[in-house]
Amino acid sequence: MNSPLRLPQLCVTASLALGFGLGAATTARAAGLTGATLSGDNYRYCATGSSTYRGSTCTDSLDTILSGNATSPGGNVELGARTETQGFSSQGSLSGSVGGQAITLSSLTAADWNSDLDGNGQTLGADWMRDLLTTYSPKALDTPDKGFSLIQFLLDLFTDSKGRERFSDPNVAYVNQEDGQVKVGLTGHYDARPLLASAGITPPVPLGVPIQVSEIVKVTYGGDTFFKYGLGATASGLVNNLGAGADGISHSGNYEVSFAAVPEPSLLLGGLVALGLGTALKRKAEAV
Repeated sequence: MNSPLRLPQLCVTASLALGFGLGAATTARAAGLTGATLSGDNYRYCATGSSTYRGSTCTDSLDTILSGNATSPGGNVELGARTETQGFSSQGSLSGSVGGQAITLSSLTAADWNSDLDGNGQTLGADWMRDLLTTYSPKALDTPDKGFSLIQFLLDLFTDSKGRERFSDPNVAYVNQEDGQVKVGLTGHYDARPLLASAGITPPVPLGVPIQVSEIVKVTYGGDTFFKYGLGATASGLVNNLGAGADGISHSGNYEVSFAAVPEPSLLLGGLVALGLGTALKRKAEAV
């Protein structure tokens, strides 16, 4: 017959339960986006075989389109689909819940490029350009003054060539939560060289070596708003060969960006209850 737990043992048990409970809040099995809705100007792309396509024949549900992962991205939703042709002041958005937390992913406006949400004293445009140069032309940033001047020069050229518009309509393939991270698949060009060239800039990288940079997505999640973009892609196994506007090059790369997940509210509440129980038991044990 097992002996009953004494109060000190019970306190330890409660503490362990609390730890495991909070751990489960962020390490549970992969969870996808639920309750997904679209607003604003967007395109839906379905996937069949090795091609993506949009138009009247793309009849998959939003849940099906967004059911991919890093291994098999599948279809995608292009947010702010006509940013390049119909103005740069309105957004397309995808909203839903992941891991019990509300999340909204949006395309960008001109104001977003000029914002400083991370408070580092630099605009999003300057941050993005610096990261691109750091990855593909680090010697260009040898000295702070030289780097700042080059970043501003390239950013002006990029802006005048409507590069910001080209990188402001992200294609979202999936939104999943796994191992304490929210992971967003951004479908783009496996080699973004042609896209950058059309925007007036091309880092000095040898031909045949892909230049990988994704479009930018604006994220509102856990009471915070921030921007995410990728500088490394995996082959998606797809290309936009069919349907309206097919170009034979888009959607060939998957850029997975991630950020820390916020524990589900119900799990946090359970953790607080366990914490209160553990504290009460500890005090009682100390009084014995």
